Amino acid sequence: GQQKPEAAFGFFDEELAVKASGESESPSDVTEPPGLSPSSEILENDRNSSVNPSNLSSITPPVNASREDSPNRKVQEFLRVPIDHVQRNMEIISEIFLIRNQSRYLASRLQSKEISLEEFISEWEGLDNSLRKSIGELESIAMSMRMTPIKSLMRRMEKTIRSYTDTSAKEIQVRIDGEDTEIDKKILDSLAEPLIHLTRNAMDHGIEMPEERRAAGKRSLATIHFEANVEGNDFILTVSDDGRGIDPNKVLASARKKGLDTSDISSDRDAINLIFHPGFSTKDSANDVSGRGVGMDAVKTYVENLGGTLELETAVGKGSSFTMRLSLGMSLIPVIVAKANSFTFAIAASDIFELHKGHPDELVKNGQHSYYKHREQFIPCYRLDDLIYQASDQRFEQAKQRVSYCLIKHSGRLIAIEIAEIIGTAEIAVKKTPEHAGKCSFLSGVSILPTGEPTFVISLTRLYDSLIRAKQMQKGAA
Repeated sequence: GQQKPEAAFGFFDEELAVKASGESESPSDVTEPPGLSPSSEILENDRNSSVNPSNLSSITPPVNASREDSPNRKVQEFLRVPIDHVQRNMEIISEIFLIRNQSRYLASRLQSKEISLEEFISEWEGLDNSLRKSIGELESIAMSMRMTPIKSLMRRMEKTIRSYTDTSAKEIQVRIDGEDTEIDKKILDSLAEPLIHLTRNAMDHGIEMPEERRAAGKRSLATIHFEANVEGNDFILTVSDDGRGIDPNKVLASARKKGLDTSDISSDRDAINLIFHPGFSTKDSANDVSGRGVGMDAVKTYVENLGGTLELETAVGKGSSFTMRLSLGMSLIPVIVAKANSFTFAIAASDIFELHKGHPDELVKNGQHSYYKHREQFIPCYRLDDLIYQASDQRFEQAKQRVSYCLIKHSGRLIAIEIAEIIGTAEIAVKKTPEHAGKCSFLSGVSILPTGEPTFVISLTRLYDSLIRAKQMQKGAA
């Protein structure tokens, strides 16, 4: 028979199973995640039958029969879900089951020639629309089961700042907006590390001493502002301060002092982006808060490994703002299907700022560099084929009469990516890249196209970022 797509990729689904049995575990056997009430308290309530099941339903992974401690054993995770979400989930599954039956009946009527092909297509479109709606609602309900407010994370950052001000002469107040915003629990757990570093960076690097602030005409009381909100399918978290900002001249001088290649720096924006260079720091000595060699590069890499982006806005004397943008984890995403060197890829539509048709002759050459003219502005342009196979001999030179130019935003700048062939658009379900596929920073996941063909989903922004990092490493080695 035909090989299943899952077998081709070598991945499997991690499923949440609803534990319907009444068996309980002893508290010592359960690893309790932060933020949940102790297992012993829950179990005691169960024994006394005092829990009201009409409000919440516990969803837990199946319990392994073996209790042997093993380093490879996964820590069990728990979710507390309103029971009405589970009930609505079952109702939608029933609706999908009915649509399946209607589809089979419709197909049998066509096969027996009870209806014409035109009538079949007309009725099929109605069923397809109903199925799309049901699947979208099913996904929304399933995602809501994993959503949790970010309030606990914000309070942790606030506590960190309070602890810092207790031992520092700096005066800092905390402002939090959007703490009731809900995101996937796994994303929430992963945000702690980059957020704590951004907070420390704001406290130690950004905020001035009270006398320095007063001399600059500011209040001695500084502000660190956390703002969370949701835009479409993206979760946006901003950490800003009203401190001294980042001086591009100071960053450039520090980079030269460290021996970094600054020959390509042509603007203040390019100079400021040097803070994302591995190991870069403007601090000459380390303390308990920062200057320990784990710089903004680590934060940027961590956020990108989560499938997100990190953007910086700064003004000298006014402060800095770091914005993390992460996907909410919706499994169905719109993509553009394209080809590079005869290989098919899916590109997340959210990654593309603009898409234009053109001709390769439209590019302007300057030495080894190519530029695309966009609204009277020349922006750097790279071929997708060269970006993917820059260190490989697998290049297939193809003369194309028409090509497409995908415009992306990287660190506030527009970059053009030339794509030889765009096949079309699709909406696909994305799964994470299999572990045995190796680490590749620009891969967002894997999927199956409507044609049944397996494909990788790539991020053009992270692909370009990997090119920049490779160039920086080459210059550093030289």
